[in-house]
Amino acid sequence: MYVVQLVRIGGQPRNFAIFTAEGDLVEDSIRKEIKNLDAKVRSLEEIDLKTIDEVVLDLLDLKPKSVNEISEEIKATPKDVQVALEELQLEGLIISQKR
Repeated sequence: MYVVQLVRIGGQPRNFAIFTAEGDLVEDSIRKEIKNLDAKVRSLEEIDLKTIDEVVLDLLDLKPKSVNEISEEIKATPKDVQVALEELQLEGLIISQKR
């Protein structure tokens, strides 16, 4: 069993994440299959929880970093890093500092 969690901003679905019934992350192939089967989910952007975890760990050194620097360090796309940073900001876990 898998759980699809929708994230709503202003009452409208914006993103989604998929978990196992135990709350664990789901393998890429299964996430893709679920996304292909559901039109509502297909229209939304997936929150990559693995990338969010990696970004948080990368920022633990408390050094200011750009999106591109984080992207290179964790081997993720700049777009995925940007989405992760936006989610962390929405949660109040980080604040933005422009360089």
